[in-house]
Amino acid sequence: PTRIILSEGGVRYGGYGVTASLTYFHTIFNNQSYGYVQPNDLAVQGNFQANSTTNGVDLDATYRPTFEPFQAFSLNVKATYQKPKLADVFLGQLVNGLPVNTAAATQYDGNVPGRTPQILYSIQPTYDFPAGWGAVYLRYEYNGKIFTDAGNALALPGYGVLSVGANVNFTPKLNLNLNVYNVTNELGLTEGNPNSGVTQTVVNGFFYGRGIVGPNAQVALTYKF
Repeated sequence: PTRIILSEGGVRYGGYGVTASLTYFHTIFNNQSYGYVQPNDLAVQGNFQANSTTNGVDLDATYRPTFEPFQAFSLNVKATYQKPKLADVFLGQLVNGLPVNTAAATQYDGNVPGRTPQILYSIQPTYDFPAGWGAVYLRYEYNGKIFTDAGNALALPGYGVLSVGANVNFTPKLNLNLNVYNVTNELGLTEGNPNSGVTQTVVNGFFYGRGIVGPNAQVALTYKF
């Protein structure tokens, strides 16, 4: 059975307009398993099983000036740095849902799990309207490079997304929320091609992947009864 062990410890600080927390985390994820398609025989489903260990730190900090007239402005920063590693990797095949030909694959031990970035952060400046009328903000989110496969043969580059948004409180019961995501039409890939097997490659100059969405807007009008 899959087993997850989580532990963390950290510090918090508040003063001089700053509120911040810094957390160290240690995660053990044993017996994680997923399937993939054998690229040389699409009728055969492969099976990948491994343990993973992740050590990392999380930062969440907000600064709001304590002096007029800048108290309406704030800056929030969230960041994660982590080092995930695979261990005790086994590869096999599934026939009618049952494992066959399972064997240790030590060449993958120590690799980074697929689709797991080591660096993530976001920066969001915000301006609060007076009298509780709402706020307007700008947000930049960055996702670091990821490997598409357990073999770490193919890395997808990191990407950053810029968003703008606002929320307006017309009355204590009526609220408007607007968010425009990826205003610069950034291209980002979040995962590779599961039909390429456990070690993926670029074939004839092309690679199939899943991209993030382009510029889009979401508008929500909420009324509280």
